[in-house]
Amino acid sequence: MFGIPGFGDKVQVRLFEEVKTIDEQYDIVDFGLQYKGENDEVQIDSLVVGGSFHSFKKACGQLDENKAQQVADKKRLEELEAKEATVITEATPALETQVA
Repeated sequence: MFGIPGFGDKVQVRLFEEVKTIDEQYDIVDFGLQYKGENDEVQIDSLVVGGSFHSFKKACGQLDENKAQQVADKKRLEELEAKEATVITEATPALETQVA
């Protein structure tokens, strides 16, 4: 959920909010507005959509896999750069001795 500028914390937009059900065959989500009514009572106006969302879940899974690969690649690159820096640091005194 996120708020709407100008309404403070009184109105929030609901996107893909999970609706709990006893039937796990389909995922149910709602889209709409949540706002504080009289006496700060929470009220919700929304539309509910149900489905398996297979394509959406597959796309999100692929994004997660790509991000995990990017993080692993970055970590490996940092490790290689650190190892290279260590080798250069250890070799520098030997080179200075040969030049002198």
